[in-house]
Amino acid sequence: MEADEQTSQSNYGEQTKDGEIIKAQKEQDKIYKTKESKSLEKAVADYSSDKATAQEELDAIDEYMDKIKEECVAKAEPYEEKKRKREQEMDGLQQALAAVSSATSSEDASFLQEGMQRQSLRGVNRHVLA
Repeated sequence: MEADEQTSQSNYGEQTKDGEIIKAQKEQDKIYKTKESKSLEKAVADYSSDKATAQEELDAIDEYMDKIKEECVAKAEPYEEKKRKREQEMDGLQQALAAVSSATSSEDASFLQEGMQRQSLRGVNRHVLA
């Protein structure tokens, strides 16, 4: 019985030592994992902040790119706009033609007379020089 008692005590002592070693290991694991968890949480916060900053920059760049595209990309003018401009141009030309026609009808005689005088003067100059 004493041998069994000693065997049981030695087994108990070994198990106690093993339990203490496992307990110490687990406590150290807990300490290291807590530190690692805190550092990972800090890294996540930093990366989240960096991501937010990068997203703001990306949004600003996208907005600027859209503005540049609006300025640089040739847009087809709608048909209605082309038609309206063409009609305005035609109206302006017709008004100019009417103004020129009315001005030339009253000045036709004097304009033609000046043209005739120039031709005759040129003709005289040619004969004089020849």
